[in-house]
Amino acid sequence: MPSSFDEPKLSQNCECFDTDDNFFTHSFHTHRGRRQIFDKKDNVSFLREDPLSRPKRSWEPLRNVPFADYFDPVHKAALTYTCYLNETDGQDNGELLKIRPMKLVYHLDDETMTLTEPFSDNSGHLQGRMFASQKVPRADKCVGNEYLTWKDIHIGEDLKMFGRTYRVVSCDPFTKAFLEDRGIKVRETETIPIDSWNLTRHFTTDRAREAALKQFIKERDKTADMVSWEQMPHCLNFLCAWLDTKNDFYGERVKRTFKFAINAIDDSVTMTELTPGFGNQIFLRTDQLPYVTPDGIRRYYRAANMRPGMWIDVYHRPMYIYDVESEPTKKFIKQQYGEISFGDCPIKLLEDGPPSDQVEVLPEELWFRATNPEYPAFKFLIIFCINSRRVDIYEEGKIRPWTKGRPFLLEIDAGPLREKDFQVGARVVLFKWTFTLTEASIDTKAYLKAKEVTTER
Repeated sequence: MPSSFDEPKLSQNCECFDTDDNFFTHSFHTHRGRRQIFDKKDNVSFLREDPLSRPKRSWEPLRNVPFADYFDPVHKAALTYTCYLNETDGQDNGELLKIRPMKLVYHLDDETMTLTEPFSDNSGHLQGRMFASQKVPRADKCVGNEYLTWKDIHIGEDLKMFGRTYRVVSCDPFTKAFLEDRGIKVRETETIPIDSWNLTRHFTTDRAREAALKQFIKERDKTADMVSWEQMPHCLNFLCAWLDTKNDFYGERVKRTFKFAINAIDDSVTMTELTPGFGNQIFLRTDQLPYVTPDGIRRYYRAANMRPGMWIDVYHRPMYIYDVESEPTKKFIKQQYGEISFGDCPIKLLEDGPPSDQVEVLPEELWFRATNPEYPAFKFLIIFCINSRRVDIYEEGKIRPWTKGRPFLLEIDAGPLREKDFQVGARVVLFKWTFTLTEASIDTKAYLKAKEVTTER
């Protein structure tokens, strides 16, 4: 008589059943010496209850569900997590940071753990199975519960096993369903950082070509893969104001407003008059807009340097950029610089004129010294690239100050972090590490001071 229970195809392909629809015993004890853990009743498989031969479990099925809907005896009798271990070679030589991704398996039938690191060529580590089917004792001894259980493994938290600290970053769908069925909220998956050695190894084999590597990563097609990344619009549109003190049509000073459009490809500028009574006439045709630096060098305004809150010189006319005109420009400016007070331009600000110490050209990078409580003996340099919004972390050079030493992490997507988040005294969280910015470089300090003066005005 044909069976009314449709066995899963995966189990049939894996030869977990014999011709009588019973499990092969070797399915569970070939590698780990486990006994059969399922019984069949009325052509439906259930977990076997055998208190005499099995230790007490820290979990119980919430309902008597057939294994085909809840467990697969080969692939789903365990909780699977992804974690990583971070190590260092010391203060003087070797790698400052090494990231080792691993797979952690918690076996539900006997509540043991298996930790495995995938093999990679020339890693310099003993990879493969770190330990297998072992109960892991707690680092903090607890009365009545000396070993770690599945309740102690949390995504986004550190797990200490045999004296080493592992960061748990994700789990498989079955593990997530298992935890949510028991009322446990599973956190969002974290990203595994890539150390500088692996980054260099995957992109180039020549460490001396670091500059070429960074240029390759910063290309436009790479920025498209960044989280929540907004590409620079083809044309950036701003609103600016000028206090005209020598107007031919009026006998008094007039606040004149303009639409300032700068092309992101060739940095050409077009300005249209928005002042009532001027009929939206063209004020400046498409051309690159020059200016002279305090040291007498002639330069041109660049689209990447334009932002609300800065003064520009339009052929000896000081104009203040006070707002953006289009939604794509607003999204891009918020991404680059964070929240900016968009709005009208008060007449008093135009009367005061531009500050003497304004920074015309934005620095490409902001440099800070930083400390980290996990590495108290190290001094770090955190470098934030304004245009690409990526972060590099180095150990500070031991011979000369403000020079790059051993890399810690490179080409980190800053994600939600903006320029305003990088200030002296601020705390910057990158992956599992929290850095405190203690000091800014001379150029960075001058830029932050000029920006603060412009904002206050």
